[in-house]
Amino acid sequence: MDFSNKIEIIEGITKVFQENCITELTNVQKDIISELKSILNRYDKQYELVYQNSVHEVAYYDFGARIKEDYSLFEKFIRKSIGLQVIEKYSLSNISDIEEKKQEIINYLLNFEDIIGVKIITELKKDCKSVYELIKEHKLELQDITFKDLEKQPKKMQNGLPIFNIKGVFREKYGFELQIKSKIESAWGDIDHGIFYKNYSHYPTKGTVQITMNHVGNLLDEIERLLLSLREANRNYHENAKKIIFMDKIHTTYGERFKQLLKVPYSFDKLISLLLYLYENTFKEFGNQEILTDDLDFSYLTFCDNSEPLTSFINLRNSSFDIMVLENIYLEWIKIKSNTQIIEKTYVDVINNFINSLFISYINVSLKKKHDVNLNELVIWLIKYVKSEEIFLDVDKYDIIVEYNSIITELMCRHADIIENRNYILAVVATNLFKGDLKTCTEHVTEACDIEFITFFNEMNKEIQRVNNKKNIKHILYNEVLTLNSDLISSLIDLGYGR
Repeated sequence: MDFSNKIEIIEGITKVFQENCITELTNVQKDIISELKSILNRYDKQYELVYQNSVHEVAYYDFGARIKEDYSLFEKFIRKSIGLQVIEKYSLSNISDIEEKKQEIINYLLNFEDIIGVKIITELKKDCKSVYELIKEHKLELQDITFKDLEKQPKKMQNGLPIFNIKGVFREKYGFELQIKSKIESAWGDIDHGIFYKNYSHYPTKGTVQITMNHVGNLLDEIERLLLSLREANRNYHENAKKIIFMDKIHTTYGERFKQLLKVPYSFDKLISLLLYLYENTFKEFGNQEILTDDLDFSYLTFCDNSEPLTSFINLRNSSFDIMVLENIYLEWIKIKSNTQIIEKTYVDVINNFINSLFISYINVSLKKKHDVNLNELVIWLIKYVKSEEIFLDVDKYDIIVEYNSIITELMCRHADIIENRNYILAVVATNLFKGDLKTCTEHVTEACDIEFITFFNEMNKEIQRVNNKKNIKHILYNEVLTLNSDLISSLIDLGYGR
């Protein structure tokens, strides 16, 4: 077969695509977007991909798509010799063979890896990662979409910059490519693509222009970071403004009443973040309305329960005026919402729900990051071994615990026993961090798992020192964990462990 004959066959294949595939692929493209939209809409709030302003909800993402143009397909078949592979695959000797193998060729074209291009366009580059994580973590919920290389992302483009470029199959028949790009990346990619991608002309300044384009790309990265900081500043402003107004309303509503009860002025500052979360969970989003109130009722202080974690919570509450105030206000709101008095059974249900659900959700909202720490189990441990209101009022310490857990996963992953028992390790770390009863906690933990804690903390410190240096992005975090572990080792030695 001569050269011109091969080109003629490839042109014939392209014509089959143009006449038989485009309409079908256009409908399929819409179905792919619909399925991806469905899963993003379901979970976008959890991944901070939605912003609620004073008027309406704004998503930080949108969709675009294209069907590969016939000339682009022909050009790719030539440039990458794919056309020759198709000729060999279907034994095409001349142009007339195409009709005989037409349906097979159509099926091949429909399944071609980037015959459909879907693009999720986000506001900022940070949102690209959030979209990717959402899809990755919920991929099993997709009915008709299968990804081929979802775990191997992002990839590197020719210009050296990363890109989320994922190959997929729809209904086991249609090939597609999913790109996730920010608006700036998308616009810049189109410019860069137009100048260099598929541009085979040779000119002396091409290398210089490429370097210049790469510099512009780096400048656009700086703009992305600036826009992200502006977004965070705007979000923080609205959150802080709401919190300040809410604090003023709380003080106006309850300040004088608790002053009369406690015989001194009471500051609600430490409670405001948690109270605001509980208020919005009980009623609706706070927007400068008056705080609903009723007569303060302390009869619940006589309620008792022998089940855990309620018994430990009651003991903790009885040692903290802050928790008494928090509990009393929250129970008052529950009473208003349900329009019923708080009886002993209601009290047990409400507080158990607060400990096992509401407070865990509050921690996660405050952390603003994904993690795999079992917070329910951890909080119950802490209520048992720490008699301090900090468990509920110092959420920053949970951030430290989450980061500590990530270091265990990163550096100690080859130790199966450590990974298996890390919840017990975190219980000991958290108890010490919250200044609880480390001795009793450690005794109970060692009954449940076979870990020699001083040895473990020393081994972990050695691993940190092995990878730690000032250039490491986790340098500050590593140093904090080293200090935390050293403090734990000293405390355990003081308690008689390791002797």
